[in-house]
Amino acid sequence: MKNRPLIKAGYIGILMLLFGIILMNIFPKNAHMAEGFKTPVIFFEFANNIQETQKFFGITDGQNIPDKHLIQQMNLGNKIDFIYAFVYALFLFLFARKIKQISKKKIFSGVMFLAISAFVSDVFENINLLQITSKITTGDFQHQLSMLHIFTWMKWGSLAIGFALLSKWFYDQKSWQRIIAPLCWMPVVLAGLSYYFRGANNEYFSLSVMSCFIILVIHSFVYSTRKKV
Repeated sequence: MKNRPLIKAGYIGILMLLFGIILMNIFPKNAHMAEGFKTPVIFFEFANNIQETQKFFGITDGQNIPDKHLIQQMNLGNKIDFIYAFVYALFLFLFARKIKQISKKKIFSGVMFLAISAFVSDVFENINLLQITSKITTGDFQHQLSMLHIFTWMKWGSLAIGFALLSKWFYDQKSWQRIIAPLCWMPVVLAGLSYYFRGANNEYFSLSVMSCFIILVIHSFVYSTRKKV
């Protein structure tokens, strides 16, 4: 008989993926973005300055009326993201706690801490995003942009480092799943590239994080141990 110790975390992971699909259909799909960006919400999270943020929402020198539909879509998505942030952080926390119990290795306590860090950072990120859209016409949101930069990188950075730590778990597996270990380092590599070379790298970075989450969910259902008789 086989035991699947990660399956409870896996169920939360399925809920996480469902929320992700919902958000993909709520967040806007088209907007004016800097070169290299393809996903509006990713561009907004990594917005650099007031001018490009206003332009993103349709405000230019000759047009001072923002795209209200775009704002509504973005606000709704960011409000739902409070729940999504809790779900993905809970999944990562439960996954890390269980493999810590199985492996007896304290390194995975770091992943549990980083899951909490990602959630808290995402909450403050969303607060700043909502404050920015409320001030988009006045342009008086430099402070919120500065805070956004901090919390966005804290969120994505926590996840990237968390996955890197999880590579130890996969490296210790005695099966084909060991090949997942180097993949867990991709978010860290792409985080560095996107920090210094903004644009397409940010898209690849976010995609690598989502890919790691999907891998963890699959692993939650695939991983098994022999039941003690």
